[in-house]
Amino acid sequence: MVEQLTEKLVKALPSPTKGNRLIYDEAVKGFAVRITAAGAKSFVVNYYIHGRERRYTIGSHPDWSVAQAREEAKFIKKQVDQGSDPLGKRVEDREAKTVGDLFKEYQEKHLPT
Repeated sequence: MVEQLTEKLVKALPSPTKGNRLIYDEAVKGFAVRITAAGAKSFVVNYYIHGRERRYTIGSHPDWSVAQAREEAKFIKKQVDQGSDPLGKRVEDREAKTVGDLFKEYQEKHLPT
């Protein structure tokens, strides 16, 4: 389903009976609002990189307004156009070692000697 996303439309969206539903924006290709059966609403942007479809969650509504989320979707799409994978970067950052991990590794490898 494709419509012009507005605050009024997003607030009035009914929850699906099960699962979730995406309503895409007319203005920005790939930008959508996702609504779950529990009534949670969040903004997402779909994009393709290296032949693979990715879905990046921008944030939840009403923490993000439609206008803010649309601008963020445009920014993410610019990054993709430049060859970057924003979702891949987010996953890498999440899986990166913490200072605690590095200290534990240091203790195990270097302190005993």
